[in-house]
Amino acid sequence: KVDYQPVPWDFFVILQLKQRLGDVFEVSFVEQSNCFLFQNGCITLYKDVNKFSLQEILLDSEEFIMEVIVLVTYNLLSLVEKLHSVEIVHGDLRPETVLLDDRLFDLSSLAELDGLFRLIDFSHSMDLKLYPAIKSLCFPTGKTEIGQQFLNSQSSPYMVDLLGIADIVHLMIFRKHLLLHQENSVWTISEKVSRLHGGNLWNRFFTKILNSDDPSVCVLRELKGELVELFDSCFQDKLCSYFIELDMRLNPL
Repeated sequence: KVDYQPVPWDFFVILQLKQRLGDVFEVSFVEQSNCFLFQNGCITLYKDVNKFSLQEILLDSEEFIMEVIVLVTYNLLSLVEKLHSVEIVHGDLRPETVLLDDRLFDLSSLAELDGLFRLIDFSHSMDLKLYPAIKSLCFPTGKTEIGQQFLNSQSSPYMVDLLGIADIVHLMIFRKHLLLHQENSVWTISEKVSRLHGGNLWNRFFTKILNSDDPSVCVLRELKGELVELFDSCFQDKLCSYFIELDMRLNPL
């Protein structure tokens, strides 16, 4: 990664994650092997990076089966839970910052659910141990149209990542970014998911992730608990079929 800022902030955040998460780090994040500093910037090298991100999945399919959306959502919740548990906010969750792990295409790994995607690009992240007073509107997500609508000066910085998760899930379901409206102080998405696509599940998901007053780690764990109940042998079979076909499209002979 080439950064035209001479301060290797991305490298610093990764080092903090390694120290605070221990062995958990290796299954959820990409290790940076070296960082070279220059007067006008820095170059960071990553180890074992899959070149495909969630953006490739979005571009690949016109419509997703519910099982794929559930798997991606579960992993996003798990990744952000790990960040927030050690007081780090990513601050710029986008499909391009979520890499596919090679284990996705090892069909036996799909039974494990977790560790199948990895977060990258921490150049906009914040260590709340160092900067506990940071405002949510200071993050890139907070400066977007939806961020300015949803967040305010009193919003917890952790809500920035919850909003990022909601936007990615909304992209997978509706093929467009999050649209919100507020009624009686409750935030809801402007469109409703059809019953065919698990409407009750996703309408409940968006309401909970956008309106909870609980600490973010509690919210993320609660939502993961609801999703994990959906996984069974039929669920895994459908995922296997999807990722076999995806691998063939992404890596043609």
